[in-house]
Amino acid sequence: MLLLLCMHFALGIDFSVSGFSSGGCMAMQMHISHSSQVTGVGILGAVPYHCAQSLPDPSVCLLDPKNINITKLISYARKQESIGTIDSLLNLPRAKLWVQGGTRDTMVPQEAVRKIQEFYEELQVTVTSVYGINNIHAFITDNFGNPCWYYAKPYISNCKLDAAGEILKLTYKDLKNRGKFNKYHLYKFSQKDFISEEAGMDDFGYVYTPDKCKSQVKCEVHMFLHGCGMNTEYIGESLIYYSGFNEWAETNNLIIIYPQAARHHPYNHGACWDALGTNDINYANKQGKQISALYLIIQNIQSILISL
Repeated sequence: MLLLLCMHFALGIDFSVSGFSSGGCMAMQMHISHSSQVTGVGILGAVPYHCAQSLPDPSVCLLDPKNINITKLISYARKQESIGTIDSLLNLPRAKLWVQGGTRDTMVPQEAVRKIQEFYEELQVTVTSVYGINNIHAFITDNFGNPCWYYAKPYISNCKLDAAGEILKLTYKDLKNRGKFNKYHLYKFSQKDFISEEAGMDDFGYVYTPDKCKSQVKCEVHMFLHGCGMNTEYIGESLIYYSGFNEWAETNNLIIIYPQAARHHPYNHGACWDALGTNDINYANKQGKQISALYLIIQNIQSILISL
């Protein structure tokens, strides 16, 4: 079925992508792999590109991030560029980039996020960064979640900052004010046509779309990737309902895709996106099983919407 979809739907939809924690890593991996089509990127609470596999001691990525050797990470990226497993690195600056790391985040220290900024700036990418929020390891909003300093399910913190809005406003100029979430515009769709068993993804994902975007109206596409332990099996639909992306989609003809990683799966034991290369040597390039599946979902989003 994967081949059939590739043959019947022309590939070439530009998109933006964001994510938190392992989802932030995957958003970055999607950007670097498909930079010719990515228009904006939001990365929260993540570690730099290919950090765990490029360095002799992977623990440095989280435990001693100030000693992450950015030169080695860029060297890996240039090698992948030379063999065609990622798009040209010259494309990277075409995307608007927003990164955030909390001052109280002890799981992914802020210094690791700063190294993401360093990596991108070495490649001539302008980075908008937010480092002054006192959050722990959680996705941040301006109207929903735990206190900014408190770590608990659903791992969303009300820190008086609309991260979703900041990412979308940076990527798409002149957005209208956000509207109201409409539960009837949120749909569940099958991911099974796009994934292999080894991808470690759930059978279903979610998409939020205003009615106009289900017709022939051209709408921009944004994909948001949850963190470990944050799929719907762990925290219900909290992140999908309250991340803040849907309100902006409602008034600005945006399609928001919420893919779901699997829980209790032979290739994924915590609903994580592969930020470490645990089961896939190609996890950070176009040949990666998760990257391939996520890209196919985006490129076939119109057929998904038609089927709903």
